[in-house]
Amino acid sequence: MVALVAHGGERFEWNRHALELAQSSTDANARGWQASLLNDIGWDLHEAGRAEEALGYLKQALEVARAGGQPERVFVARWMVARVQRTLGRLSEALAQQRALEAEMMAANRPDGFVFEEIAELLLAQGDKAASRPYFARAWQLLSTDEGLKADSPVRLERLKRLAQ
Repeated sequence: MVALVAHGGERFEWNRHALELAQSSTDANARGWQASLLNDIGWDLHEAGRAEEALGYLKQALEVARAGGQPERVFVARWMVARVQRTLGRLSEALAQQRALEAEMMAANRPDGFVFEEIAELLLAQGDKAASRPYFARAWQLLSTDEGLKADSPVRLERLKRLAQ
């Protein structure tokens, strides 16, 4: 929990320490934190510009979530792996993964604005602005109701709205 309020390298170090504790613990509840901690470390590395290293942690998080039979964590971990793949320029691979997530969420009638946003970003990065518009529109529709995003990311939401037009 300390990592939630820490910044930069300090946050990374707290998460690494917590991961070591979770991995070495005999307590099932403590071990259950591994996927979340690996995701946090991976995302911190991604934000620090260390995408290739981040991808390794995120793939570990995915495997831990799969092994633990945690479908929601598996979904998030798959999204995060694909997101970092975009950063690394692996657009086709990332888009294939996001499309698979889209199919699953639509089959479950659980639309996710972050998946729509990421598909839109990938299509735009591939130069297909027309195909990206409906995805930006759907992302904006879903994410613009998120109070946290409204407070923390108004520029991001405005960009989604603008790119949807």
